[in-house]
Amino acid sequence: MSFLNTNQCNVKTSDAYLRLILSFVLLIISITTQCYILMLFSTVLAYTGIKRHCFLYDIFKINKTFSLKNYYMSHLPKYNPSAVFMFDKNGKIYFANSSATKEFEHIKNFKDFNISKIDEIIKTQLEDTFYYQYNELHYQLDIKGVKEINCNYRCF
Repeated sequence: MSFLNTNQCNVKTSDAYLRLILSFVLLIISITTQCYILMLFSTVLAYTGIKRHCFLYDIFKINKTFSLKNYYMSHLPKYNPSAVFMFDKNGKIYFANSSATKEFEHIKNFKDFNISKIDEIIKTQLEDTFYYQYNELHYQLDIKGVKEINCNYRCF
């Protein structure tokens, strides 16, 4: 059965700590009240906290919808027919899809777009449109500063 597969973690670290604390509290309550069924719940909570896998998540497919959404969202920049770049806070490229590497092979750094202040763009999470000219061609750049991952996202 798939819900017995404990090789995958489906419980966050913070949830695992919470489960361990609750299991300890339930254990103390079960011993003091002599309600041993609480000890069983305590054991199950402790097990899921230590293994970081909850079989109920698999049975009720709690994480599946989130996983599918994240899976498809992660492939959007890669398979986008438009050029997509992601730059770190220093302006270095840390992701460029195939369209970006083919059409803009001369771009090696954020500064190559003649736009300065990358730190400000990231800090303010600026979302704006800029224009870029190269080899007598004009491009419209959509830019988004992303503070959470300390990067800059650019789409053509």
